[in-house]
Amino acid sequence: MRRIKTSQDNMPTISYDGNYECWEDAIADSKGYQDMEILNKATQSFEKILLGKYKCERDTFLFDKFQYSLPLLVGLNLIQKKVSEIRLLDFGGSFASSYFRNFDILQQFDLSWTVIEQKNLVQKACSMTRDFDQLFFLEEKDLENLISNKAFDVVMLGSCLQFLEKPHSLVSKFLHNELQAVVIEQTPVIQNDTSKLTVQHVGKPLYESSYPAWHFAEKELLSWFKDDFQLKYKFNGPHVINRCNGFCSQLEDYVFTRKN
Repeated sequence: MRRIKTSQDNMPTISYDGNYECWEDAIADSKGYQDMEILNKATQSFEKILLGKYKCERDTFLFDKFQYSLPLLVGLNLIQKKVSEIRLLDFGGSFASSYFRNFDILQQFDLSWTVIEQKNLVQKACSMTRDFDQLFFLEEKDLENLISNKAFDVVMLGSCLQFLEKPHSLVSKFLHNELQAVVIEQTPVIQNDTSKLTVQHVGKPLYESSYPAWHFAEKELLSWFKDDFQLKYKFNGPHVINRCNGFCSQLEDYVFTRKN
């Protein structure tokens, strides 16, 4: 298979192999998210944020200014009148990257922010964030309990859906009848085609690793929400085109809110 590289401004080179027929084949050709290099680099970046050297990070790339998320802030504002205290579930949110990218604005909301992550990361994050009253970290094994208790009003899916084996199955679990909004960020989407499975390769200066990655057909992705939710906001990054083997995708943002 041919690897085609995509440059993203000052971000590291991203490249893709594929299309793969099944998840098992993609796993066999990648290191996976269990790669300890990812956790170690993420921890080092987060430590620098807590020390005040930087404001925030994205995929371990550090910034000295806040990197505001318009989809997130739009989603929170759309439901603010319906929910007195917003309970946000951030699935796969690393060291609460989205929280710290919007930190100063989020202080204006009556908000609790719960990150679901892998066990090793949760253990580190809990010990490092004791001074942040809005912020909580839980393991994936705690997710079913949160869902059964309808313990969140907003789901944040920040560049994570594409790295799940069965993303539609997970999304369907999130959509309980009291959920008010879903925010999807930086997700690779294909227009007028079927979903494709690739292996995404990440290089320096961040970390060197690889993992399976979906590129979703937009029609399919939108269909997951059509029964009870309406699309209120959409944006794509036209300057970022993922050129894969025989197809292209772009990073898309979406905000869905519950229909009246």
